[in-house]
Amino acid sequence: MNNVLRFLLLFLITFGLKLGFTEHTDFYFVQITDTHWGDPANLERTSDAIKAINKLPFSIEFVIHTGDVTSNETDNPQLLNSGMAIMKTCKYPVYYIPGNNDIREGHFKKDSAAFTSYFGNFNRRIDKQKYSIILLYNLEITAKGGCIYEPLGVLDSLLKTKPSILPAFVFQHCPTTVDFYSNAIHPGWSAEKLMKFQNICENNNVKAVFTGHFHRDGFHMIGAIPLFIAPPISKAFGRQPSFRVYHYENGKIHYTSVYF
Repeated sequence: MNNVLRFLLLFLITFGLKLGFTEHTDFYFVQITDTHWGDPANLERTSDAIKAINKLPFSIEFVIHTGDVTSNETDNPQLLNSGMAIMKTCKYPVYYIPGNNDIREGHFKKDSAAFTSYFGNFNRRIDKQKYSIILLYNLEITAKGGCIYEPLGVLDSLLKTKPSILPAFVFQHCPTTVDFYSNAIHPGWSAEKLMKFQNICENNNVKAVFTGHFHRDGFHMIGAIPLFIAPPISKAFGRQPSFRVYHYENGKIHYTSVYF
């Protein structure tokens, strides 16, 4: 092969990768959220969910729990041991993010340490061969001296060292959008904070954001990036327990809510 052909081949490969002409990517993953361990019935529902996930008729890449694992009981070792005994029966890798009931304002250091000891680091990036997973605790924590935890800086740090051609999927507990309940609209993030979040995601090839917290199905757009809100395992607010199965196929995301 002469030098001209080598140059053309290298140009096409490099240019193609930058445009996203990568190898076909097709995989399934599962999201569970808001198990709220503490009520014994929610441990049972978690067990039912894991049994259903293990019986899915296709292979799952991973399972992600997007927070409120417990109901303000991260410091209850007996409860966490019982819950983890159930989660360890899942035949797929499971990753965890804390929610507002797992790391409570005023108990950040204590709850963070307890959560990490059971569930692993909750702010991290996991690079697979064809994509990256971002786990983010996305609640800002303040104290008398000011802000002691700021999630957007963490997100930016996690994403900016990611291989640029890999699509990224961000998992966090709280949606960034407005909420609607009790027949009223409740504000979400400020416009300034939301724009910063959008810019970070758009500049780092984020394909979608996945959350829980609202205890119901939801869908929003952050610019051109979809934000999926999954229903809970817990029956709080009269919800039927469910989990989400997502299918990422050739740059597009489909999902099904599985009720049990």
